[in-house]
Formats: sequence, structure tokens, C-alpha cells
Amino acid sequence: MIVKIVFIISTLILLNFNIYANNELNHDIIPVAALFSPPNQFKLGFSPDGKYISYFGEYNKGGGLLIVNSENPKNVIASFDLKQGLYDYMWAYDNRHILYLQSKDNQKSNQLYIYDLETKQTTLLTPESEIKVKFFAKRINKSHKILIGLKSKEQQYFDIYELNLLDYTKKLIMKNNKFVGFLIDNDLNIRVGIYKNNKGEEEYFQFKNNKWVFLMKLTPEDIAYTGFHGFDASGNNIYLLDGCSKGTVTLKLLNLNNGKMKLLAEDAKADINILAIHPTTKEIQAVVTEYDKVTYKILDASIKEDVEYLKRLNLGNMYIMHRGLDDKIWIVGFDNDVKPFRYYKYNRENKEIKLLFSSKSELEKYSFAPMNPVIIKSRDGLDLVSYITLPNNIELSNKIYPNKPLPLVLLVHGGPNRRDRWGMNKEHQWLASRGYVVLSVNFRGSTGFGKSFQNAGNREWGGKMQDDLVDAVNWAIKNKIADPKRIAIMGSSYGGYAVLAGLTFTPELFACGIDVAGPPDLIADLKNFPKDYNLKKNPLEIKIGSYKTRKQREKLIKQSPITYANNITKPLLIIQGAKDSVVKQSESDKMVEAMSKYNIPVIYALYKNEGHSFCDPYSKISYHYIAERFLAKHLGGKFEAFDYRILNSSELLLNGCIPSEKLLEDLLNK
Repeated sequence: MIVKIVFIISTLILLNFNIYANNELNHDIIPVAALFSPPNQFKLGFSPDGKYISYFGEYNKGGGLLIVNSENPKNVIASFDLKQGLYDYMWAYDNRHILYLQSKDNQKSNQLYIYDLETKQTTLLTPESEIKVKFFAKRINKSHKILIGLKSKEQQYFDIYELNLLDYTKKLIMKNNKFVGFLIDNDLNIRVGIYKNNKGEEEYFQFKNNKWVFLMKLTPEDIAYTGFHGFDASGNNIYLLDGCSKGTVTLKLLNLNNGKMKLLAEDAKADINILAIHPTTKEIQAVVTEYDKVTYKILDASIKEDVEYLKRLNLGNMYIMHRGLDDKIWIVGFDNDVKPFRYYKYNRENKEIKLLFSSKSELEKYSFAPMNPVIIKSRDGLDLVSYITLPNNIELSNKIYPNKPLPLVLLVHGGPNRRDRWGMNKEHQWLASRGYVVLSVNFRGSTGFGKSFQNAGNREWGGKMQDDLVDAVNWAIKNKIADPKRIAIMGSSYGGYAVLAGLTFTPELFACGIDVAGPPDLIADLKNFPKDYNLKKNPLEIKIGSYKTRKQREKLIKQSPITYANNITKPLLIIQGAKDSVVKQSESDKMVEAMSKYNIPVIYALYKNEGHSFCDPYSKISYHYIAERFLAKHLGGKFEAFDYRILNSSELLLNGCIPSEKLLEDLLNK
């Protein structure tokens, strides 16, 4: 899909020009195509010495993996055509080689290639047919070697090979018939194997005295909160983000000799989610938490001055993306609420910082609306970290309160084991530029705020999780931010479920709703969920519930919006991908059928070539066009004139018919 995304950027730009050629550019309305077309650069990588930057982007009217000079990013050193199926890559520590994976069958099998920057030669390393390749490890002190995994279509587990970058030979290190993953030390030794048992638990075995010895076990619930992050310099200890307790995720050091853990860092309100690691010693020098905004806690004073200097620039949430092996040059990224994500090259010696590029240069000319964090109390006393964006050019009674109530869109995140965060949010900016207040809420069940907060959402779909959203809306009404007669609810996946729950459980609260791939029937959703889907961070029975007993089924039926389809009295737009394997088309079909049974009108936009996450930019752009027309009809905001040909470009059916301007108008007026 990366291939298609990048390849059509130039087409979108041309189409965008045609759409706006007859309109005066209005910097208050940010064009949908500008917001939701692919970024200029994504999947960035950096050579270990910091001389080169690599990324996926547009090149020569198509998509490519580009290698550019970090001093002059316009100087392209090498490029690789994405149309051949290239989808992932990595730099070797020798600063000479870049390895990439290529697949032409949706990654069911792939091939490994290597490019030599000195000879300019590309070599296929895995000529075997129907084989799967995976990167496992690379280490600084063995810069000419990389551990990779290989398996045939008959194999369940990856065998481990040592790839020699000097002669491109592969040496079998371990024949694997058990482990789904490994912990590998700084000398490329396999020290710990990870076994997944039939209960969904992860069992960790240490390779000690030429045999595998049991080390520890994680329950399915604890797997979601726990991660291993490399060995320290001694090779006896592993850095561990530990979320097994009821509190927040903490940083610990696990001693492999005695099994004891040492606490290194913690935060009372938010999980540690990012680590700043020294490029050669592998010492963890700082941890990052994110309550309402990003916060650094320094563990090594040698980087304190740099972090504080970069924070003082006030360019947004700061992320250390890459550090050269001599640690003199850092590549840092800044996420700002009113600017596209930007990448900078920072020289630690002279404190010089240089802009490399903006992730979306087309957006630099537009004025964005500030996003403000707010803490909203739930009815039972939980703090809900939330974010509110007001339209530009409105009079304020204070920083986040308008002087009169405005139409509001409650934007609900998916997952639900995800979170909303401060920064450049394209959905917020799209809606704010149309004249709406936008409110996003980290309801219970969201990640980032500790295990207890996330577990408070277990089996509370349509219950306390939905109450949190209702409480946030009532907060906005009470504070005269939202016009109570003009409130919409919108979301994707779990957020789509919340939309359906909002219109069925509290039909008087919302003026309309936009559901993108939301499950209306929880029992059907559990039964249809793909068996091979990665549930490591979301065990369904824990998060949603079970349908094994009659009592359990009755509870899920009560939590399912389709049970109360006849309660819907407000306009609903359902957006669904026909190839969705997570929330199947049949589930949205049944919701539409249930509403039709009660003669309740609904607009049903079915994208024939999309799955659960919309990947084709044409689809993203067209559904946002439809959504803003829908919102304008029912909330009274602005919308953008557009060429209806883009709807046909996205393989879309509107209520079973080929879309047209007349059809959309007819559906909106029902």
C-alpha cells in the first residue's frame, strides 16, 4: 500500500489544482486534499554516522525509498522504486549498507536485498522462493553482521541466521521450533527466547549452560504493558518497561543472574513510553512520559543541557529520533499543534539547529488552530485528559472558552487501547477550519495513564466508557463551549462503536453521528474477529467480554447498539470498507438493515477496496468530503466545493449506488 500512496501524490496535487482553480484560496478552510494526502516524507531512517537520511517519498513522479545527504537533503544519493513492492528497510552499522524487504504478494512472502553505497550495487540475498524474511538484530561492535530470521511457508517459527555483510553469506545460528521472539545481547548472542503458550501467556526462557531455563511469565493482560529494551553494558541486565503492577508503566533493570528488578524511573500520572538511549553504551539516559504533553525525566546529566535547550526553543513536543555514533549530531523531531511535524539536525557542540524538512510542506502556508489540553472530571471522579480545538478568528472569553456556544464535534479515538495526544491533529484542524469546536477525550480504557485507568474500561463498552464521553459533552455544554442543539459524535473502529452507542443510548444528546467501521453487534464482532489478528495488546475477552454463557451473551446484547436501532432519531452516516477483516461489512450491513426496518434514514458509504484502516488517499479524501457535507447540513458549518469525480476514483458506493452530486444531496435531505 505504501507503493500506491506515494505513487498517486502527484495525481492528487493535479486534481487539487483543478478543484480550487476557480476559487480564491481561503486560508481559513484548509483543503481536504492538503490535509489527507500522504506526507512528503515518512518512515525515516538515518545512517549511524548521521551523514545520510532515508525515507519513503515522492521522486520522479512516483514513489521511492530515497537516500539523501543530511547536510543537503535535496541531494539524492540513491533511490529505489516502490512499485517493486519495497515496504521496509534498515541501515547496517557499517555506514555502507542499507537492507530492504520487498514483497509482491501482500507480504505473505518477501525477499531481502542489500545496497552498497560505495559500489552502488544492489544484491538479492534471498533468492529462495516463497520464503519469509525478518530483521532481528544488529549491534555496533559487530557492524559487519546482522541477525535475520528465515522461514518457509511450511514453518511456524523463524530460524535465525547470521548475515555477513563482507561476503553476503548466511550462517544458520539456531533452528527454531518454539520461540516467537528473542532477546539478543550487545554481542549478538541469543540470551532469552519467548514462547507463547495456548493460554496466550508469554513464557521467557534464558539460554544458560547450553540449555533453556525458565525465567519468567507474563499473563495476556501484562503483555500489553510490558516491553524489553536491550541489555546494559555488562550484559547481565535487561532494561524493562514494567506494567505488571496496577500503577503506571515504570523503567526497571532485570538482573538475569538472580531475577531481581531495580526501579530506575517512574511517573505517578503517566506511563513511561519513550526511552533516550546512548548510541554506543546503550545506557538509558532519559525517559519520556506523556500526561497532557510530553515530559522528559533526565537520568544522565550529560544530556540535560541539550534536552533543556531544545525544549526552550518552544517548537512543540520534542522527540530524539536519531543520534550519531559519536553522539555529536542528533536528529530531532518536533510535533506542534499549529505546524506540520518538522525534522531538525542538531549539533550538540555548537548548539546549532537546522531545519531538514517539514513532513507536509504543503500545509506550511495555512493557519492552524491551537489545541489546548483540559482535564475533565468523570461522574465517578476520574481525571480525563482531553484536548479541545476552537476555530480560528472567534472571540474568546478566556483561552479555551468562546464568548458564545458553538457547534461541537466529539471526536472519539479508536482502539480503544490507544490515546489522544497534543500535537498536529489533522482531524481537529479539518473540523476547526469548518467552524466547529473539536473535543477529544481519553476516556477510561485509553492507554498511557497506567494499568488501573486502562483496566477501568474492561468490559465497559457502552457503559462507563460511554459515560465518560457523555460527561465530557456535558462539561462543554455547562461551560458554554458547545451549543447543546449542535453536537455531533464521530469516530473510527471503537470510536465508530461509540458513535452508534451515542445515537442509540443517548439519542437526545447528539444532533448527528459519523461512524467509520464501528461494530454495532459485539457478539458478531467477537465471532468475526480474525484469528490471526495480533491481540497482544488487546485480549478480546478481557477488553470486551465473552459470549460463552447465556448471562454473558445477554450483557453483550445490552451493550450492542444494533439492539436499540429503533432509538435512533438523529441523522447517521456510516462509512465502511468492504475488505475490512476486523469489523466486517456484514456488521454495518445489518445495522443499515435494522434502521431500514424502522424506516430510519441512513447514509451508507461503502468503499469497495478498503479494509479496516483506510489506506488509499482517494478514499480518505472522499470520505472527508462526504463527512463535511453531512456535518454542514446538520450543524451548520462550512464545507469545501469539490470535484465529484474523486468519489468515483475511490471505488465508492453510496447507499448501493454510484455516487453523484444529486444522489448525495437527495440523501442529505431525507
